[in-house]
Amino acid sequence: MTQNEETQFVDPDERGADELIANRVHDAFEEVTLLFERRGGSRSLFGLRDLDEQILVQRGPLLVLLVGRSGMGRSALAGHIALHTDVTGQVVYHSADLSPGMATLRMLLSGGRVDLTRTMLGWLSEREFEQLAHVASPLAERDMYLTDASPMNLEDLVASTRARHEVSPLGLVVVDGLELLDLHSGQQMDAALRVLRGLSRALWCPVIVTLPVGRGPDRRSNKRPQIVDIEVAPAAEGLADVIIGLYRDDFYHRESDRSGIAELIIMKQKNGPVGTALVQVQPQMFRFNNLAPEEVQRLR
Repeated sequence: MTQNEETQFVDPDERGADELIANRVHDAFEEVTLLFERRGGSRSLFGLRDLDEQILVQRGPLLVLLVGRSGMGRSALAGHIALHTDVTGQVVYHSADLSPGMATLRMLLSGGRVDLTRTMLGWLSEREFEQLAHVASPLAERDMYLTDASPMNLEDLVASTRARHEVSPLGLVVVDGLELLDLHSGQQMDAALRVLRGLSRALWCPVIVTLPVGRGPDRRSNKRPQIVDIEVAPAAEGLADVIIGLYRDDFYHRESDRSGIAELIIMKQKNGPVGTALVQVQPQMFRFNNLAPEEVQRLR
């Protein structure tokens, strides 16, 4: 990716354009007005209460990185967010890891609370089949557009996203498996994140990107991911607005007393505090669920 190719996708505001503060006061006060009218009621970008309550900015331009060890459930979490977000506008879900058909099947199983293995082996009970049938129609009505990003380069992905935005304004863009695109170095990955950051600002909507962490956690006694473990993109910390690390203790310890619990570690939040959200995870159903508030407090 050349410098010219990188900058052509960046919003003018990202190139250092200057303007009067008066031009932004209206937008800022409109945001305050929406928060005031909501009076504590919360919208849900992530579809998970404990996480949504800790991420303070959920509207407008936002580059969010979901990072974690392979097999921990990054793609499942990205699919959950795309399925359960309540943003205004269409959701675009790019996956370099899953075909649109497989991504849809995972969302169907998640919504129906049905196990993948039982489904693929044809062992579904009548009740499980009815559960899937019950969620199929609402899923089909979701304002979501799926793309197979595996044959794309970054320029194609951005062009496709902009084209969708021209047809129908977007509320959320999810890029699952950015590392699987035609990017061959940390420098190119950083450049890709800069492009996606600019895209978020140009479309004025959140962009959520999944990235793997290296083997650093495996070599530590505390295996929770840290920002330093994002080896594929050395500049990730400076480019992202929010970085969330996915950790499951039962991934490493079969007898864990936190079996079925996922920690969503907020490692960076530009406009808020760091912390950890706790949710239930059902890996074979690609599903994440809210925990009761008292259960969250107990686990903390």
